[in-house]
Amino acid sequence: MFRTLLYGCLLNILIPSLVLALDKSMSIFYPLPIQEQGKVIVAKNLYLGSDGGIWVHDVHGKVMYFDGQNVLPRRGSVLPQLSSHIVYANSAFWAFEQHELFRTYPGGERELMLSLTPGTQIIQMGASNGMIWMVDGENFYSYEIRSGRVESLSLHELYQLNSASKVVINDAQFLVSKWALATNVGVYLSDEQGFAHVKNSGKHFIQKLYFSHKRRELLVGSKRGALVIDIENKRPPLDRIGSSHVLSIAETEKEYWIGTEDGLFVYSFISGKIVQLESNNQDGYALLGKKIYAMVNDFQGGMWIGTDKGVFYYSLFGQQFTRYPAQALSNDGSKTPIGKIAALNSDGDYLAITAQGLYNFNFSDELRKHLIYPGKVNDFVITQEHLWIATEKGLVRYNLSRRSIDTPNLPLPLLQTAIQHLSLDSDGNLWGTSDYQIWSYSPSEKNYRDYGSEWMVKAFSPSRITLLAAVKDGIVIGTEHGAYSLLEKQIRFDFSSHRYGEILQVAEDSSGHIWLVGSYGVFQWRKDQPEAVTVELIQENIQPLCIAESKQGMWLISTKGISYYRNQELTKHFGAPYGLISNEFLSASCAVGEEQDTSSLIIGSHFGVVKTNTEELAVSNLPNIQVTFSQVSVNHTTKLLGYRMSEPLKIAYGDSISFQFGALPSSRSQSLEYKLNDEQQWQRFDWALLNFDQLLPGKYRLKVRSANPTQRYRTEALFDFEVLQPWYMTSIALVGYVLSVLGLLALALWWRTRMILAANRKLKAQVELKTSQLRHQSKIVLSNNHQLRKQLQLHHTILGNVLDNIDASLRHLSSYAKVRAWSEFEAPFNKVKQELAQLHFMHRGDEDESKYHDLHLLIESALKSWQEEYSKALIKLTYSGEPRFVEVRQFNLDVLFNAVLTDAIKRLYKHQELTIQLEVRNAQAVIVFSDFGAPIQNIDKTMVTLSGSSYPLEELVTRSGGVLHVLALKERNVIELAWPLATLPELETIHKPEEGEQATKVGIDEVEKEWLSKVEKLIELHYSDPNFTTSTAAQALYVSERSLQRRFKAATGKTFKESLNEVRLEKACQSLLSGAKIAQVAFDCGFNDPSYFSQRFKHHFGLSPSQFIEDQEN
Repeated sequence: MFRTLLYGCLLNILIPSLVLALDKSMSIFYPLPIQEQGKVIVAKNLYLGSDGGIWVHDVHGKVMYFDGQNVLPRRGSVLPQLSSHIVYANSAFWAFEQHELFRTYPGGERELMLSLTPGTQIIQMGASNGMIWMVDGENFYSYEIRSGRVESLSLHELYQLNSASKVVINDAQFLVSKWALATNVGVYLSDEQGFAHVKNSGKHFIQKLYFSHKRRELLVGSKRGALVIDIENKRPPLDRIGSSHVLSIAETEKEYWIGTEDGLFVYSFISGKIVQLESNNQDGYALLGKKIYAMVNDFQGGMWIGTDKGVFYYSLFGQQFTRYPAQALSNDGSKTPIGKIAALNSDGDYLAITAQGLYNFNFSDELRKHLIYPGKVNDFVITQEHLWIATEKGLVRYNLSRRSIDTPNLPLPLLQTAIQHLSLDSDGNLWGTSDYQIWSYSPSEKNYRDYGSEWMVKAFSPSRITLLAAVKDGIVIGTEHGAYSLLEKQIRFDFSSHRYGEILQVAEDSSGHIWLVGSYGVFQWRKDQPEAVTVELIQENIQPLCIAESKQGMWLISTKGISYYRNQELTKHFGAPYGLISNEFLSASCAVGEEQDTSSLIIGSHFGVVKTNTEELAVSNLPNIQVTFSQVSVNHTTKLLGYRMSEPLKIAYGDSISFQFGALPSSRSQSLEYKLNDEQQWQRFDWALLNFDQLLPGKYRLKVRSANPTQRYRTEALFDFEVLQPWYMTSIALVGYVLSVLGLLALALWWRTRMILAANRKLKAQVELKTSQLRHQSKIVLSNNHQLRKQLQLHHTILGNVLDNIDASLRHLSSYAKVRAWSEFEAPFNKVKQELAQLHFMHRGDEDESKYHDLHLLIESALKSWQEEYSKALIKLTYSGEPRFVEVRQFNLDVLFNAVLTDAIKRLYKHQELTIQLEVRNAQAVIVFSDFGAPIQNIDKTMVTLSGSSYPLEELVTRSGGVLHVLALKERNVIELAWPLATLPELETIHKPEEGEQATKVGIDEVEKEWLSKVEKLIELHYSDPNFTTSTAAQALYVSERSLQRRFKAATGKTFKESLNEVRLEKACQSLLSGAKIAQVAFDCGFNDPSYFSQRFKHHFGLSPSQFIEDQEN
């Protein structure tokens, strides 16, 4: 009986092991990036973050966050306190201390959430289905996170159901409405009356529990494997999964994953098989460590595994790829790389070159191999029944049906020369290369032809031939420097292929396009384009290795993985970390074969052979890349790590906010794009920090997604934050600014008003001063005018008397000259007599009496008086004429000329010209004024003052006995004044013009004006100095006193002393009006004696200084 029981136990141990040994699978496990740097994180627990990423709770009690690239923080723990009892639920970490339960958000302060009865000591805790469970020595507590509700169950019944001295609760799971407890004496379910024992669990030590909500199954992890229990009892219990201590349990859509102390086991729901996942321990992608402490499904097609040797990632998508280790490809178990691969038949057989020779492989569930030809093989081609093999010793033919060598009689060059490359064209002709030469051989006609090596471009010769590939229309020759084509017996070199480097492989697709794989890129020879067309790669700076065609499209193998092209466009790409390894594939080592109505892609790898189904791979999509905000920093200080708050993050205005992104399973070489708020275009950026500075106040939403064009669905990650409005930009501050500005404006207005008032007062005082001066001066002027009028009347009377006496004397002299017969004096006497008559007539004023006047003399005098005004206006005066005597009834010609010249200076612009001509027409002397200024406006109606009365200009012309003509033409203006000519014969003889006489032009000496201005400034500067005299001024001007007096008198008509006294008296008048004393004013204005000052003041103004002051006061 004992022997039978022993044999049964041995069988129970050995049979599962044998089954598992047959089901072992070679898998790829990707370590964390920091493990490549020599760092190892031993995870006690792994948790999936609520927003993505993996939370790691290591054996030292530290908590870290992995975002796909970085482990944060780089030092220390996310939590302020280390603890071995930590669980993660609802984006927060939960821990206990004595009888209190605490919650801590990453990077935040811990909060007290629950306090049990003082004296209670919590010894174990966990999380399940939104609830936190805790255990002390006597009770089981459950805390619902959402509601905060607490329930407790007594553990006394567990002691009653067991004979054990101590019941230890290791784990607990909430099953819809009940709690399942894993203890050291089995599994128990809670009910209304207490606890019920799960019989299938026995009385064994249970370490781990897992409840599948989808399958309604409870997984029980014991020290001898895991049991699957159907809680609804609809399915019979399954066999144990594994046979050692269960440490962790996880679930995928199709499998249960069981982590034990002896490895990792996977149970398939579909097949019911149990597979132990293993890897090649000699490679860098092995699952190191036997103890599987923790596992978590990221729900993006991957499983994260924590062992005693680190944390690893396994891609569920990688199950698309079946791997055969390199040791299995040789008969002796040595690791040998594989070379060229070609499909042999539809039964799944492939021919491949290895270092041991040419093998026949069958990559089915179990790898089968057969060595066809031992030794070094360079190349091979397959015909219907034969296999041509290129070796170092020549060409060998192998019979596939007989499985033996049957090489026929061949030309000596094919039997004695090493052959590097072979190809078979559509006509059944063999093409090969020997060293640098190309040859062809027809097996049916036994015709051999050598093409030599002269076909190669001499600039690149000699160059190694890398391949021969038969296409529909000819042969493609690959070399180290590019590709040649042999079409219609002509070899042509494609110079554009030189930039792609060494040609590795050539394939022709179903459309007739030729794909050429070079060391530096891939290009096509299309049927409709003579030049090479570059093929887009998934990334820049990667090396293509091999290409093959299936019914679905073209498959390009590169150092980055597998790229799928359909209709000449890149459609999908598969690479690390989805079951493949970067840089694992070999050059020119791939093939597509048909197997039982399926198509398979076989690729040679440094680790062996990779096989995949092209039909399934073409329609498969990589797991969606979910971008996460792994770290948010404000002013380079971390604010959020591994989670997002429900409320928008608020930052101050002027702060910089930076985001660090992550994506599972790996964020390496990922490119992203973002939009801020409602921007129209996505902006691409490198996988690094995204920083925003100086954002305006307001609410922002940042959207980030993957920029990978081959990804089918690109989910957007959202982050809301708000830039707070600073106090100086609030509405209250704006109102304050407006009020401040208005206050400043009011203050400025008040200040300006005061300034204006002060200026007005000052101006008023000045106006009053000037008004007083003008009033006194007007009195003086009126007095002077009265005196001048009396003097002018006296002068006119005297002048009349003198003219009468002169006239009598001239008559007497004329009579005396006639008596004496002095005829030569007759003409001078007549001229003097006529000029005296003009003067006498001018003296008589407005009397109507016809007299004769020289019009030439009058107009010249008028122009001379107006020359200064016209010069200042920059208007040119031009006059031409001869002496002409006219008969004038009333002398007012000076007034007429002034009126015309006044009108002209108003109408003319700068640099224009006024032309005056004295002409004779029809016994009349005509003065013509012509210009190109503004049109004349009713000049004949212009009122002109004469003898205190105003008359129209035309009336005054008529009174003088003349005629006025005004012509306002389109381009110029013409005014004509005409008087009848005098007809006395004595006037004609007297006033004949002398030869060479010309009209005199009046000008102004600008030098004299400048000199006079200088003298006036000197007087203004020194008038207050009593010692300032004519002699002092002459010394200051560097001239003699006499010269100064003469020049000043000629320029002003006054002596220098008279002008100096006038300036002093004017200044004295101003000082007196301002209220100064008479004596002080005398001294200030350059008078040494006040009495002399009073005398000069009265002589100048007609009033003494004291009378002037009294008049001002009154």
